[in-house]
Amino acid sequence: MKDLDITTFMTENFAQIISLWQSKLEKILGQRLGNAPSIQLERHCKGLLESFIGTLTIKDNDHAEAELITLLTEVGTIWARKGLSASETSNFILTLKEALNSNVFEVYGDSDAQAFQMILEWQQRLDQLLMICHQAYTNSREKLIKQQNAALLELSSPVVKMWDQILLVPLIGVIDTVRARQITESLLTEITKQESTVAVMDLTGVPVFDTAVAGHLIKTVNAAHMLGCKVILTGISAEGALVLTKLGVEFKQVLTRGNLHSGVQAAFALKGLSVTLKSVA
Repeated sequence: MKDLDITTFMTENFAQIISLWQSKLEKILGQRLGNAPSIQLERHCKGLLESFIGTLTIKDNDHAEAELITLLTEVGTIWARKGLSASETSNFILTLKEALNSNVFEVYGDSDAQAFQMILEWQQRLDQLLMICHQAYTNSREKLIKQQNAALLELSSPVVKMWDQILLVPLIGVIDTVRARQITESLLTEITKQESTVAVMDLTGVPVFDTAVAGHLIKTVNAAHMLGCKVILTGISAEGALVLTKLGVEFKQVLTRGNLHSGVQAAFALKGLSVTLKSVA
């Protein structure tokens, strides 16, 4: 059998390698890649093997190297967004190893010295590609998690227009520094947008009321007041009242009510409005 270098071997057996590689991936991942993964998967496989051959053919081939990294980054990003795990994404390179090894043994036999030499040559390089793909996946997952956290923060700190120039801010859950900043920004934005003069901030759903939460509230209330909006705090627990007392906080520009119902009534009263029950005959 004639001697073949590694790039010639990959080029001459390109179709067989791609077919075996893709079938291995589809067998392992099944429908995890989506309802119709074959076309995209084939493009990724062909693109990576072509770029891989390019990096081996010419030394210091920056263009092929850049294409390879771009494609691996794309794979890591897409697979992360599809919800695949890090180990599943790693299979993109691991199954290429298996396909190359199987193909070279098929051509040379499992005891041929040249076959083992080829495996040693591409083994280290494929390990590097595995690290690049894994890093791309990790970066994409972190970015996705940050986006989801931002969306959850926004949903957990709603500012609702209750009436003309009256806003409602129902707070639920733990208020940390990041979320407090989100609450303040959302409230001030809506005050400006709606030209609101009254805001009801309900704390009934806040389980922990400590000095940090109190500090955040003070800053938010003061910022709203600077925009001409009076804040009504409702649902402050007994624990919260004690914390505010110990801090010596004086809410001179703030009304407080025991519950949301009373707070809404107070908000309407400040605007010269009232809510009455109308009997239905």
